[in-house]
Amino acid sequence: MIHPQSNADMSNNISTPNEIIRQISNCRIVVTGSYHAGVFALAQGVPVVGIIRSAYYRDKFQGLAGEFGAGCVVLEAAGAEFSQQLAAAIDELWERAAELKPELLAAAERQIKMAQAAYARLPALLRH
Repeated sequence: MIHPQSNADMSNNISTPNEIIRQISNCRIVVTGSYHAGVFALAQGVPVVGIIRSAYYRDKFQGLAGEFGAGCVVLEAAGAEFSQQLAAAIDELWERAAELKPELLAAAERQIKMAQAAYARLPALLRH
């Protein structure tokens, strides 16, 4: 569920990826088990708590944390301390959201530039 920081319309009329991305941009933080929701948030400078229950999602979310740093906290949804860890992560990211935003946007920009450089090299690689 998306809880925006503004009074944006939160009706259930979201029907396209662009509408979801736009709604995420209104959030102060995002708590999710969805990798793509995490990517959409982080790329817009919104910190993420990624909740995992499998090795597959651990790898995916730890990759995001590796790229976005302190703005992406990964928590295992098992264990007696999960509730306390989740509350602490939410509190920390909520307090640091404004501070983390420039770092997250810079990380997204670096990734965009690396992808553009890779695609620019692709035609030469295909000719060989």
